[in-house]
Formats: sequence, C-alpha cells, structure tokens
Amino acid sequence: MNLNPLLIKPIPYSDESAASLLIRAADANGFPNVYSLCHSQSKSYPKALISHVTHQKRFRTLLQLLKLSEDYISLAFLMHGPTQLSPRQYDKIYISNSLFRRDALAFCPKCLAEGSYWRRHWLLRPYTVCLKHHVQLYDHCPKCLKSLGIARNQIHCCNHCGQDLRCVPTQSTDPKHVQWFMAFISSGQHVAFNTFENYWAAYEKFDWQSNAIDIDHQRLKMAYEYMTDLERSKKTLKRIINARISQAHPQIQAVHFRRQNKELKAYIDSVLPTCQKATVPAPEHYQQYFKLADTCAILQISDFRLYNLIDKDILPVEPSEKQFKNISSKNIEQVLLSGVHLEHLKAPQGLCSKENHLLDLHALAYKLNIHKEVARDLGKHGWMKMEIMKVDGCTKMVATIQDFKAFHKKYILVGTLANKLKVNPRNLAEKLKHYGIHPIAGPHIDGTRTSLFHRSDVAHVTTEMITELEYYHTYTGRQSSNRDRMVHYESDPTSYVSLNQAAKKLFISPARVAVLIQKNILKKDVHYHHHIMVENASIHALIQELQRTDFISLQEATERLHCAINWLHINWIKTGYVKLYDYVYWQFVSIQDIEKVQEIQKDYMTAIEASRFLGMHRTHIINLKSQGKIRSISFGVNNSLNMYRREDVIQLLEQQRLQFDLNVIRQRTNQ
Repeated sequence: MNLNPLLIKPIPYSDESAASLLIRAADANGFPNVYSLCHSQSKSYPKALISHVTHQKRFRTLLQLLKLSEDYISLAFLMHGPTQLSPRQYDKIYISNSLFRRDALAFCPKCLAEGSYWRRHWLLRPYTVCLKHHVQLYDHCPKCLKSLGIARNQIHCCNHCGQDLRCVPTQSTDPKHVQWFMAFISSGQHVAFNTFENYWAAYEKFDWQSNAIDIDHQRLKMAYEYMTDLERSKKTLKRIINARISQAHPQIQAVHFRRQNKELKAYIDSVLPTCQKATVPAPEHYQQYFKLADTCAILQISDFRLYNLIDKDILPVEPSEKQFKNISSKNIEQVLLSGVHLEHLKAPQGLCSKENHLLDLHALAYKLNIHKEVARDLGKHGWMKMEIMKVDGCTKMVATIQDFKAFHKKYILVGTLANKLKVNPRNLAEKLKHYGIHPIAGPHIDGTRTSLFHRSDVAHVTTEMITELEYYHTYTGRQSSNRDRMVHYESDPTSYVSLNQAAKKLFISPARVAVLIQKNILKKDVHYHHHIMVENASIHALIQELQRTDFISLQEATERLHCAINWLHINWIKTGYVKLYDYVYWQFVSIQDIEKVQEIQKDYMTAIEASRFLGMHRTHIINLKSQGKIRSISFGVNNSLNMYRREDVIQLLEQQRLQFDLNVIRQRTNQ
C-alpha cells in the first residue's frame, strides 16, 4: 500500500548506479536515508537493500514500491543465473560477482564535484583510477576512515561523520592499467576475460591482502602483466614469493595458482624452480588452514597417499579441525621440509645389499619408466638377458646391471621415449611411422606388449616434430563409413573448444552442453572422435541469441499477458501465434509477438479470461456458445483458438445481472 507518494521522482543519469538513484530520491523527498524512504511506502519493504540494487528483478520490486518507472531497471545488473552470486552482465560480457564492489562505496571526489551521483563503473573492483581525472578512487571516508553505505540521504556526504566527499584530497595515479581493463571489457573477448578472471581469483587468494583500492590496483597490474608479458610476470611473481619465504614455504604460496586451472598450474610450476629453496621452517610463519584437495596440491600427492599420512600421524590434523579435515600450514611445512611424502617414490628399487649387482622387475620398470609386466616381456622375448633366480629365499626374474646397460644403450621403449619427449605415448609409434621410423618389436610384430625402437633411429626426433604433426596414418579405432579409418585427425583448437571450456563460456555444466549438442543447438567437430569438441562459432551464436534485446522470458511474457505459463503455451504458442525460441535451458518469446497478442486482447478474450470475467467455470462458456448466446472467432495457424469479443462478453454480463435483478424482484413479490 502506497502511504506517502513521492513528491519528487528523480530521473537517472545514463551511467548512474541503482543505489545512487535511491539515495537521491531519499534526499529530494526529505528522508534521513533509503531505509526510511522504503519504510514510508510499505511496512514490509525489503531490508537487504544491497542485494536489491544489484539484481534487476529485485530492483524492479523497489521501483514498483516507490512508484518509479520500471524503465529504470537497467541501472541494476542482469544476472546470468538464479542467485545473487551469479555473474553480472556489464557491457558485452558477464563478469564474476567477486569482481564487483558494493554499490555506493567507491568514488572519485572530482567526479562527484562535477555531478552529484554515483557512477556505475565505480562498482568494478579493477576500476581503481578515474579515467577522466587520473586520480585514485576512495573506498572509505578519508576523515573517519569508515566505509560508506546506502544508509544516507546525501550522495556527497559521509553517513558517519558528514564529511563532504567532494572536498577530500586526491592522489594522481597512472590510469594505464584501468584503461586497458575497460577496453578489455568493451572488446567482448569472453575467453580472454575468463583468463583474466582466473588469474585475479588466484592472485587475490595468493596475496593475503584485503580488498582495499590500492590492493586491487596492485592485483590489476599483476593481471595486466600476466596477460601482456608472461615472462616478466613470472619474474615478478618469483620476487614476491622469495620476499615472503620467511612467512610461507614456496609450495604453500603456490597452491591457489595450482588449484585454479591447468594453465595457471603450468604457470606456477614454471616459476617455482627458479625461486629460493626453503630448507628451514619459516621464522615468521603465516598460519593458514587448507582443505584436503589444497593439501594434495601443495604436496603434489594423491588423496589416498594423503589419508595414509594422516592415519599414520605423519601429517597431524588439528583436534578442533578434524571434523572439517582442515590441515595447518605449519604441519604441511614440516612434511615438505622432511620430504617424507615423497618417500614412496624413492623406495629401494634394487634387491638386497648382498645382490646389489642384480635388478628385479620392479627395479627395471622404475629405471625404464614402464610397467613391470612390460619389463617381464623384454626378458621373455629375448630383448634383455634375464634369468629366474632365488634371491633371499624368493624366486625372482632378474637382470644384471651390465645386461641392463647394454639393452638401454641400444634400445628404447615407446613409453620411455614419450616420457623423454613429454608427449602422449598412445599414438607416438604411429606418428613415428609418419617419419619413416618403424619399431623392431611390438604387439603386431613379435607380441611384445609395447613398441621397441633402435635408439639410433629416434635420436633426431624432437618434441616439436610430434606435437606439431596433425595428420598421420593410424590403425586405431573402429572402422566407420563416415570417415577414413587410416587418417588421423586433430581438432582445430582455434575453431573448436573442449566440453569444459564451452561450459565455462555458457555458465552451465558440461553435461548440459552435451545435451545442447544432441539438440543441434551447438555443433561439434564430427571428424574428431576422441572426445567432444564444440564449435566456437555455434557457442558465440547461442550467446548472441541469449542476449537479444527483442527477447523476453516466458515469465515476463505471462506478466504482460496476465496469464499462467501453461495457458501461454496452450493459447498462443501451440497455435503458432507466438513463436517459442527454445534453447532447452533458456526459453524466450519475441516482444513483437507479445505485442501482437496484446493488441488482440484489447478486443477479444480467451475462454478462461471470459469465464473469469463472468465469474463461472470456463466450460460454461462453451455451453453458452452452443446455446447461441455468445459467438467465437478462430485465431491461430496450427491449432485454432476460439476467442470471444470483449463487447459480447460485457453484454452477456449485463444480461446476467439484469436477469439476477428480475429474479430478486420476483422472489420479493411472491413473499
């Protein structure tokens, strides 16, 4: 219920934030703050105003409450998801919620002096320097040092001490990095911006700092360096890690990069070897607690191995943290320094000290980086001289160190070569055939479990020769009539992306992306059969469709037509009058179609609308039609929709009322 209509209704600026409009409304109408403004209009006003000024659907509630135009809804953000933490649309891209500040918090004093309203771009955390005046923004009142909030009635005054924010001192700062960031957003490069967001998120956890303006500016500079000069970025990060080695072990500092994604894991793994080696506990240790997955990433071990360390009390868990399995960084540091977590990799690989001139299958497998059954095959097929001997009471298949060296000097297994070149061993033998290098033993030659080559034949092979080879003959896979079995095909990474990458772009799960491919909404690389690769162009086409301004959701369409969703489908979509744009997880109709229906509704009613108007069940309308008391007109293309003239329905209602009055008069006369 509107108790006190606003006498003055502010008109928003084109770049104004939602909270700014509300504060100006409170100021213009003499309210002490926005909460009082809302309370004057309704006793059940939304108290979580911070969430309502960032979410378009919730902001609409406030606009309706204050009797302000719903056209102002664009001041808040369109959310790409159902929750308050969903990404928000800004310009051409969706930005993670974590990259936004609270509304009415950060400001440029000079901008406020020029125009007393809060700018929308001040909400972006990487926007730390005013691009117009080249001064650093404030995120608090310089006088009382308290954070600003929505609970004030004047834009330019602190709600704690009354300081005029237009008159505070300013600090000149180079706007180069902020200019780059804003241009980055305007370019609409979704994939590149995801890289920026991932680095920002990892570095934010890495630096142990608050979200103050100057700290965010440093994060922006680091992200800029990572995106524009990778090698320089590595050197900068190395200096930071070395400077904090007295507080935390380098492996502990690296965990958030390692956990963020594969690209940042490779990035930090290339930085750590160049950093100082920690040999003693950090004297100024920065205490932290890590989850199991984080601890596995720090120690670079499996969760199974981690549980063994915990069960044996090698890696103790704090008593108060056992329920949550949080592990102290001090305990992790002790394990890192002792190296006990790696002992299972350095277990004795030979036999007992009495027979140290012999190597068993485990020792051979370790030295050749192969499975022990492959090592056994080498002996069975005569490629390495091996004997069955009784050693320390156990019968074992062994080779002398001299025989192993002779084999290792002359031959090399495909798995050993793949490990040396850091490539995939599964297709390495077929790629080598492309260069005319053939194995001397293998599954299709003498039954050996894996391919064996002369070392001299592969001496000139490089990693680039293998990784850059896209087309080569292969005998793997089931024969198909749709493709040449003998030709290996590599999907073009510039035109196609993986299922997980597509899911990140669309902010949905990989399983849902697979469904979109099945429905032919997205396209995949039909020639690549190892796993699903999604066409980039189809993803961008879908995103453009989802962002069309002439589309509205079904919920909004039902609000405009004053009907339920099921009747929207039955009356208008199934009849072909309104086209449904169905993208499985997103459904839209065009504004033009809804406006056509609204024009029809001015003169006609559906059966359910007419029945509600007459106060009867909708089936009675059909009975009245069969009795000739009301006529219907058919609409639609596929299925006909019977509608009734609004004038006829109103006339019928008047007749019913007249008949009711006559019946009342008759009853009174009879009495």
